[in-house]
Amino acid sequence: MIWRFCKKLTRFRRCAAIVAAPFVFGTALLAQESITLTSEGGGLEISGALIGFDGEYIQVASPYGPLSLRYDRVTCLGSGCPDPINYVPRFSISGEAAVVDVLIPALWEGFARTNGWSTKFDGVEGGQIGVAMDSAGDTTAVLELIGGTTTSGFLDLFGHRARAVAATREVTDSELSTAAEIGL
Repeated sequence: MIWRFCKKLTRFRRCAAIVAAPFVFGTALLAQESITLTSEGGGLEISGALIGFDGEYIQVASPYGPLSLRYDRVTCLGSGCPDPINYVPRFSISGEAAVVDVLIPALWEGFARTNGWSTKFDGVEGGQIGVAMDSAGDTTAVLELIGGTTTSGFLDLFGHRARAVAATREVTDSELSTAAEIGL
């Protein structure tokens, strides 16, 4: 009995690692625009597509795979460079429509209410956008929800169009190896 539980727990951890990986990096999903990052001393220069920015770290798709660097330690060149002063966290979840359309908005509203924010949801093609606003009406965070299937959610995760997957099944071996290949 305990062995079966441990075996299920191992599988759960494997699944959780894939789904939680995007949370480790942060809460921004940005357009994949080409940028160039140069270290403080100029000894390192990396160019690639912007994957994300969480207010402190920037992630770029470099020729060596995804690379995360502290934003205050690099100079960023290109139109896709984030503005840390006017930064608004953006988070995108893709996957099972039943979860994305019902459960996640309820959790988002509860999270916002706990922080004293109000929320507004607008339907967009393929999903919905949730905006959290403080008492002054300023946007504090944006949530993009993309309803579909668990498989489409993983495809969005692998393509950096989503930061998390809402899944109703276990992660497949193929999805695990794809995630490992792209550095998730």
